[in-house]
Amino acid sequence: MANAGGRRGSPGCTWRLIDLYGLMMLLYLVLWRTTGDRLLPVYLLGFIAHLALPLTFVWLPVSLLRRRWASLLIQTGCAVAFFWLFGDAFTGREAEPPASANARAVTAMTLNVGDGLGTPEGLARVLAASDPDIVGLQEVTPEMAAAIETELAVQYPHRVVHGLGRPGKALLSRYPIVRSELMRQNPDRPDLRATLDLEGVPVTVLVAHPAPPRLGWTGLNRRPGADAQITSLLDIVASTDGPLLLLGDLNMTRMHRFSDRLEDAGLRDAYRIAGTGFGFTEPTRIEALARLDLPFGDPPVPPLLRIDYIWVSPEWRVSDAWVGGDVGSDHLPVLARLTLATAGG
Repeated sequence: MANAGGRRGSPGCTWRLIDLYGLMMLLYLVLWRTTGDRLLPVYLLGFIAHLALPLTFVWLPVSLLRRRWASLLIQTGCAVAFFWLFGDAFTGREAEPPASANARAVTAMTLNVGDGLGTPEGLARVLAASDPDIVGLQEVTPEMAAAIETELAVQYPHRVVHGLGRPGKALLSRYPIVRSELMRQNPDRPDLRATLDLEGVPVTVLVAHPAPPRLGWTGLNRRPGADAQITSLLDIVASTDGPLLLLGDLNMTRMHRFSDRLEDAGLRDAYRIAGTGFGFTEPTRIEALARLDLPFGDPPVPPLLRIDYIWVSPEWRVSDAWVGGDVGSDHLPVLARLTLATAGG
C-alpha cells in the first residue's frame, strides 16, 4: 500500500513541476514587459524564450485530457504569450511593395565570417548565389581581407576592409563609398560607419558587432566599452538624416532592450517585415570543435538563435528577406531585397 501511495504521489509532483515551469515563464514575461532586460535572469531568458515557451504545447493537451484545470489555465496563458510574441513566424509576412515604379532594387547582406572559420571560397560561393549589392562583414581576419582584395575586386569595386580578426569589419559595395571610419567607442570591437552614393542619394551604412554578454563571478558583463558602443550606434541612428542601413551580428534577440531602442529610433527589422519563419542564423557549428581541425570534421548543429540583422530606416521598402547559405562560419548570412523611394527617381 505504501508503494502504491508513492506511485500515486509521483504524478502530483510532476504536475507541480509543470505548473512551476508555466508560472516561471509567465513571471518572466511580466518582468520583461515591466522592466525590460535589466534583470539578469530576464536578460538571459531573452535568448531562449522562443525555445522555452513551446514546451507548453506538450503539456496543454495533456492538462485538458487529465482535467487539470489550473494547469490548463497556466499552459493556455503560455501558449497565448508564445503566439503573441512569435506568431508572425508561422502566419507569414507580407512583403512591402517597391517604393516607386522606378525605384532601384538593392540587395543587402550581413555575415559574421567567424574569425577564420568562414573560408574565402565559401564567401565567394554565397556571394555568387545571392548576388548582393551591399555586404557588411564581421570578424574579418587578415587572410580573409587579403582574399577579398584579390578575388572580389571586380565584383565589388568599392571596398573598405579592416582585417583585424574578431574585431575586423568589411564593407563591400557596388556603389561608391564616399567616406568611411572605424568608430572606437569600444576599442576592442570598433564598428564601421560609411556613406555610400546610391545613384546620387547618400546612404549611411553601419557594420556593427557589439560584444556578447559574458557571465563572470560578479554577474553579467558585456565587456568594457560595450555599453558605450551600443549607445553610440543608437545616437548615430537618431541623428542621421536620410536612408540608413544597420548590418551586423548584434548579439541580441528581439526580446532584448536594444531591439526596442532601435525601433524607438525609427529603424525596422527587415527580416521581421518580409522574412519567413524564425530566421535562425547561429550557431551552425560549435566554434571550439570547429577550431580543433578534427579528422572527422566538426559536426553541424541546427541554428537556434537569430542574432544577425539588417535594420533599415523608414525610407526603405523591404520586398524580401532570407537566410543565406553556409560559408563555414558559425553564423549564416542574412539578406534583404530593398528599394529606396528616391533612388533612380
